Amino acid sequence: MSVYVLGWPQPNGKIALLCRSGGVNQGPAFCQTRKEAMLLRTKLANDPRGRNNKKAQEIIKRLLIYLYSGEETIMWRPGDLWVYLDPKKLVLLEQTRLS
Repeated sequence: MSVYVLGWPQPNGKIALLCRSGGVNQGPAFCQTRKEAMLLRTKLANDPRGRNNKKAQEIIKRLLIYLYSGEETIMWRPGDLWVYLDPKKLVLLEQTRLS
């Protein structure tokens, strides 16, 4: 399984991957194409619900696109916004963006 995901590096060395916490497609926010991942990040950045939340804006700015090619299911708990993976399981597809 090869899917694109949005994530950001954590101080402990893991990568926090974005999850969908509601709706019919709950779990890690898998995208089938890199373009779809870019559109998801843009949609999050333009969501009016986050305009007054500075912390959310900072996190969205840090989101990078990764490729996950593992065969194992990524374990997550219902309702979680993030799942944490070892960076060895992911391929970073873009450079860190500066604010």
